[in-house]
Amino acid sequence: MRNRLLRLVAAGTLIATTAAAKPSRADEADKWVGADKGIHFGVSAVIAGASYGVSAPHFDNRVAPLLIGAGVGVLAGVSKEVWDAAGNGTASWKDLTWDALGIATGLVIAWGLDVLVRGPLHRPVQKKVSAR
Repeated sequence: MRNRLLRLVAAGTLIATTAAAKPSRADEADKWVGADKGIHFGVSAVIAGASYGVSAPHFDNRVAPLLIGAGVGVLAGVSKEVWDAAGNGTASWKDLTWDALGIATGLVIAWGLDVLVRGPLHRPVQKKVSAR
């Protein structure tokens, strides 16, 4: 079930980003570094990190919160670019790149804080008690 959901999310993301990005003169004016790129980075970091933080207490492992944080971050970034491509702005691969960097940064920070707060979450091997 999880693999099927991940494949569906990956396919939807690929389709949405491919449809959102179209070469134009705006691509030439779109700089790699600018105020809007900082906003993409920061908002994506906050969304992914907050999604991790909200979901982490509900799981014993850290994989699920990482996937949830990444998924919510990607969904937000791709949705924004699809919105732009629909005529409400200028869709940009560079914006998506900054979104991805922000998502990764937000998840690393959230994961690090989780390790500091909850510890490494190692599970000790349970010893069998013999009945005498």
